[in-house]
Amino acid sequence: MKKLYTLVVAAMITATTFAQAPSKMSYQAVVRDASDVLVTNQAVGMQVSILQGSFTGTPAYVETHSPSTNINGLVSIEIGSGTVVSGTFNSIDWGNGPYFIKTETDPTGGTSYTITGTSQLLSVPYALRANIADSVVGGVGTTGPQGPIGLTGATGPQGATGPAGTNGTNGIDGAVGATGPQGPIGLTGATGPQGATGLLSNGAAAGNTPYWDGSQWVVNNSNIHNNGSGIGMGTNTPNSSAKVEIASTTQGFLPPRMTTTQRDAIAFPALGLVIFNTTTNCLNFYIGTSWNETCGTVVTPLGNITTLNCVGATNSGILDAGIPASGVSSSIPYTGGNGGTHSGEIISSMGVTGLTATLPSGTFTNASGSLNYTITGTPNTNGTAVFALNIGGQTCTLSRSVSIALGTYPTGSVFCASGATAVVDVTNPTTGETWMDRNLGASQVAASSTDANSFGDLYQWGRRSDGHQCRNSSTIGTLSSTDLPTHGGFILATSSPDDWRSPQNTNLWQGVSGVNNPCPSGYRLPTEIELNAERLSWSTNTSAGAFASPLKLTLAGFRNYGNGNLVSVYGTGFYWCSTVNGADSYALYFNNPFLGGLVRMNTSSRAYGSSVRCIRD
Repeated sequence: MKKLYTLVVAAMITATTFAQAPSKMSYQAVVRDASDVLVTNQAVGMQVSILQGSFTGTPAYVETHSPSTNINGLVSIEIGSGTVVSGTFNSIDWGNGPYFIKTETDPTGGTSYTITGTSQLLSVPYALRANIADSVVGGVGTTGPQGPIGLTGATGPQGATGPAGTNGTNGIDGAVGATGPQGPIGLTGATGPQGATGLLSNGAAAGNTPYWDGSQWVVNNSNIHNNGSGIGMGTNTPNSSAKVEIASTTQGFLPPRMTTTQRDAIAFPALGLVIFNTTTNCLNFYIGTSWNETCGTVVTPLGNITTLNCVGATNSGILDAGIPASGVSSSIPYTGGNGGTHSGEIISSMGVTGLTATLPSGTFTNASGSLNYTITGTPNTNGTAVFALNIGGQTCTLSRSVSIALGTYPTGSVFCASGATAVVDVTNPTTGETWMDRNLGASQVAASSTDANSFGDLYQWGRRSDGHQCRNSSTIGTLSSTDLPTHGGFILATSSPDDWRSPQNTNLWQGVSGVNNPCPSGYRLPTEIELNAERLSWSTNTSAGAFASPLKLTLAGFRNYGNGNLVSVYGTGFYWCSTVNGADSYALYFNNPFLGGLVRMNTSSRAYGSSVRCIRD
């Protein structure tokens, strides 16, 4: 099984006591595996980067190390003494911060770094100018007095003069006495303690400022807690069963309002000793000789997420061109929420315009969740509406289909004297199919088998509503070579296969999206099987049964393909299907009782003009 590793920062201190940029910086960390077991006595590979400006800022300096962990899993390095990858450590302008330290670790000792951690360099390594918006920062303690300079040692005594030489020569000079010892150098006075950092009054926490997010204290995106093995900082929430004894109340180290059963603690470098009360949720700082307590306003961090999945959206409602959206929404799943807030967003659609996706402000969960966008407005056309979402640091594209509104007739449709046919549904309880309640072109539902207002128009099979279907349209003797004749005349056919088109096209009128479908959107020509099922559900297989059915089919007659004349009006019902049979197409055919009255499915030449009844898709 592949191991996962974690890196826990134990300490970071500088190797100089002067308030200036350090030449080296000590760094210690503890390496643990996924089971929280220490990785001990093992060589590890590390790359250290000093980032400027932010957690993802530009590296000012990068170096690598190859240390080994000790028996406690502790690894120690000196930043500034590793193998330089880029930059110069001594050239870093520490006053031009903030700076962040990024560590990348390969627990196997190589350079395949699988552990990454980034934290802000605080005031332990060097003094930084406070730059925290909307926060209250404690003052810096005064610098202690300079120690006295040691005295210069006394000069040793002059050596004795040697004896006089012969022949008047001078004697040898005596040895010079030794210089007295250097007096001790006075110590530099200690720097006064850092004042306590206050809490943000609003907005997200900045820098190392701790804040209460409603359930825990947080600093640098990590929870402050007792990790069970000493005072430190980890990733768990405060544990009321694992308290740390700081000191007895008689020694004055417990803050006010706090008992030994109400505290967790941490040694936080920038703030010294910090305790927070798990009962009152107040944070306490021990600075100098006194406690400072703050329970300020809850500050929620700026929200972010890891993934945003538009493809996995759950969509509700239907969008139709030209119809105001109502009850339309999309729920977008996400993962990796940090529990922070977001301000929502309002996104206008692209592609199909006229729509707006709105997400109200809210809070991300601490894991996975979903964001519910409400879609309003009126789409200007059919097609695909696209919304470019950008929330919580993630982006994705939401697509919603926009249909032609149900009951909308195809563009370019020509209507006869009665105008566009009203779209009213009727359902046969036996077959379960839904139909328009009248023939195309009819002005009303049939009041009888011979109700002329319910007869409607007469279509040549496969043609659109171009005007040829009107009962009084002119006739033209030239066959069409295209699916869309340039005129609205009734085309006469005088030779086999008796079709208005040459060559024939059997792909017309097939389905809702079929070429030349004359029915309104959502409707189409029925198949032979569907129309025959209606016939078989009638009380009688006669013209009387046709009218008594839910469809109330009438004796509307038909139009002769040879001369364009109307035939058997009030005596015959002739209704097209979309199903083809060789050079012909199927139709439902019946006569009035005086002509036999039986109903049957027939195949007929496509140049006939016959009635159309549309079925719901």
